[in-house]
Amino acid sequence: MVKKTINSHYIVILCGGTGPRLWPLSRVDRPKQFLKIFSENSIIKETFLRAKRIVPTQNIYLVTNIKYEQQIKENLKGLVLPQNILAEPQKKNTAMALLYASAVISQKDENATITSFPSDHFISQLIKFDHDIKKSFTLAQSKAIITFGIKPNSPSPSFGYIMVNSKNQVTNFIEKPSSLDAQKLINKNNCFWNSGIYTFRVDALLDEFKLYAKDYLPLYNKLLDNLDHPRVIQKIYSLSPSLPIDIAVSEKSKKLLLIPASFNWNDI
Repeated sequence: MVKKTINSHYIVILCGGTGPRLWPLSRVDRPKQFLKIFSENSIIKETFLRAKRIVPTQNIYLVTNIKYEQQIKENLKGLVLPQNILAEPQKKNTAMALLYASAVISQKDENATITSFPSDHFISQLIKFDHDIKKSFTLAQSKAIITFGIKPNSPSPSFGYIMVNSKNQVTNFIEKPSSLDAQKLINKNNCFWNSGIYTFRVDALLDEFKLYAKDYLPLYNKLLDNLDHPRVIQKIYSLSPSLPIDIAVSEKSKKLLLIPASFNWNDI
């Protein structure tokens, strides 16, 4: 049973951002995920090593812009499988990035469950992180889409907020409220910072796209048929909307469950 769980769980690291909030340290040609801030490792290497604690190396994929492909290979030399670096021809935000990764992984494993997270988080208490991610895998088998909430320690206007009911079912997303509104939210004790970390079965995610973002489905099907044809992928991307997964699916879905994170987290 343990072997089956490990083999069907995949991690997708999203690393296509430019990191404008850390300018001038982070620049378009060398965004923040390639910086060494917390250790001798780059942020993206720390993220990869964190993923490697949970799933085998062959089950870790990275989605990035084609301009950063070589930097990723250099940063993760000897760690990442080259075929697991998915280089997007255009920046089309996280909805398309997750569909691209889902297409590639579903061809390998039609029963795949994916955990996705950005490459630029600072996370400590790794044993707790491992436990929470593995818990999300189990919960996702019911075809729920799992997200992780961070209990706020201040009314920060820099983060999005998620509201839940007594069963930790997500009821509302609030995008970067004012400090005053954020204070009102956290006073209710049922709101969390939006971590941007998701776990989902691929078939469950596609069901939600069918309901709430059906324009993506023809593109997904074309991706499935043309994963070995870069020029076709480039054409598919040119036709894609540019939406974050939150707006495309999460804010509308009735299947989101939130796990209150037990680990320490910060969005760099």
